[in-house]
Amino acid sequence: SSLYWAFNAGGRFLLSHPGSGVYGGAGYQLQLAGVANSQRSGAEELLSTSVSHTLHNVQAAFGWEVTYGSLRVRPELAAVITPDWTVRERSGTTELGRGGGNGFLIFPNVTFAVVSERARTREDEEDEGPRRGGRGKGRRPASRDEEDDLDDPAFRR
Repeated sequence: SSLYWAFNAGGRFLLSHPGSGVYGGAGYQLQLAGVANSQRSGAEELLSTSVSHTLHNVQAAFGWEVTYGSLRVRPELAAVITPDWTVRERSGTTELGRGGGNGFLIFPNVTFAVVSERARTREDEEDEGPRRGGRGKGRRPASRDEEDDLDDPAFRR
């Protein structure tokens, strides 16, 4: 019988420029993976082996978002550097550990996303002018009630 397992955990920090669609990010990911094999004859275990991998990954990526109506296309270039890769092997009562391995990977990505209509921002309304409920450029609110940003749906995201 064989048992395969994997565990991934990490985090990323992202920055984006909404006007141009350019974004970038950096992060860290811990990967643990392994396999355990066991051969039995009835209740007696004949052979037991296992291999486990521990990887510490540092990631970086940059890309941009292109918008076509509700379609978002996001080409990206990403890199993963693995400064520490440790392997542990066990066979019966013998255990062997190897550390110090590393790795480097560059890969291009393209993500396609379909999004629903997003909440309208104040800039969208100002660009439209007085049509469809927009305030228009340079127009001052007529009353104190219109100045209350808490009633504006764009501020309730």
